[in-house]
Amino acid sequence: MSWAIANMWEEERAKDIARDIANIPGIYCGPAAIVWIAAVWNLDKGKTYDYKNRIRDKNLFPDGPRAFKSNSDLPGISVYQSSLNEILKRETDDELHLSDDSYYRYGTIHDELEAHDMPIIIRMMSGGFLDGLHYVTLYKSEKDRRIVRPDRIQFYWQDNGVYGKRNGGNPGLYKDPWRNIGLTGSFKFGSKRVVKTN
Repeated sequence: MSWAIANMWEEERAKDIARDIANIPGIYCGPAAIVWIAAVWNLDKGKTYDYKNRIRDKNLFPDGPRAFKSNSDLPGISVYQSSLNEILKRETDDELHLSDDSYYRYGTIHDELEAHDMPIIIRMMSGGFLDGLHYVTLYKSEKDRRIVRPDRIQFYWQDNGVYGKRNGGNPGLYKDPWRNIGLTGSFKFGSKRVVKTN
């Protein structure tokens, strides 16, 4: 077994913030992911950050879908909607941004998390096709190395309650079932790592 953990986001205070965010009705998954990352980061840096009121502010976080870094990577997204990267930079005073590279394979995502101790935002389908894309923040993963069969991986992520409500306990956190890494083990819509600006 090997673990990969973004340690700051594994702390109890981070889990409490995830619970608070999931209990706020009417928020989109992208802002929920960004505000959780920013709230934990700003708290660690000793900065005042009123995450509950900020995420409710529709001027700061208007409703609607948004892209990772530019609005050209998804059809049907308004060019006026801020990307997750722009929002993350704004909410952390330019101290954090999203990686230029995208990661798809389960094993690569685990390795990136292990190497950099920073969370990764994963983009995936949310239920049915009409539900659109959903963003979650990966903060921990466990890899089970097996000799004869494919390695397995288990992801732990934060979201705005879509998955957490099915997992009991904290509605803002979710432990994914074991997945085989294999040749096809990937998130089709990719993921991006949170990066320190300097």
